Amino acid sequence: MKNKVCFWTWASKDFEQAYQRMSASLKKFHPDIELIRFTEEDLENGKKEYPHLDLHHPYGYLSVKIGEKYDLGIHIDSDIVVCSPLSEVFECDYDVAYSPFYTAVRGDNGACPGFYASRSQIFNIEFMNKVSTDWKKYSDGDQGVMNEMLKAGKYKFKNLDCPNGSYATDNAHYIKTNLYIVDGKLYCAGKPIRILHITARWGQKVKQLDFKGEVEENVFNIINSLIT
Repeated sequence: MKNKVCFWTWASKDFEQAYQRMSASLKKFHPDIELIRFTEEDLENGKKEYPHLDLHHPYGYLSVKIGEKYDLGIHIDSDIVVCSPLSEVFECDYDVAYSPFYTAVRGDNGACPGFYASRSQIFNIEFMNKVSTDWKKYSDGDQGVMNEMLKAGKYKFKNLDCPNGSYATDNAHYIKTNLYIVDGKLYCAGKPIRILHITARWGQKVKQLDFKGEVEENVFNIINSLIT
């Protein structure tokens, strides 16, 4: 019999600081839900189990491993800070729920796999296989594959972003300069923030943002209270 629900993440040793921050913030709102961490060792095991797969982008494979044991697997990138209860993701009206990716000018650019949830092992298996064969077709790898599957209409996808809470991934500079506080909670673009997905810089050796000096002091104090 499967367990009901879990959160899961892929976090290499280089992302230890980010993982500790993410897990601390997650526990503040969902302390009773298990968080599973996959590491390099799990990918090595995956290469042995599925030698035909390209695990350069591992989310598909790891979704399958989660789907073997859990009815609902919620992926959360290790460089996310959870800022409020993730209520929308626990609703039952989807096969796959995702955080949207917005451009800096707020245009919807489809799904971002940095935060997504799956109730469908059929989806997980198809995602795993498509990522392995097709990720090089897209500049954004597994994100491009996920959006291809979203557009195909085979599965019931749910955009988690809503008036009651924002899961949106966006240009880091835009978010940092547009965060503000309402009643002690983080807001951006008129919505309370569910997840803050800007805590690591890419394209260089991993460097976690410390936020101090990068956001207003009152915003920094809120974020710091979440990750410690």
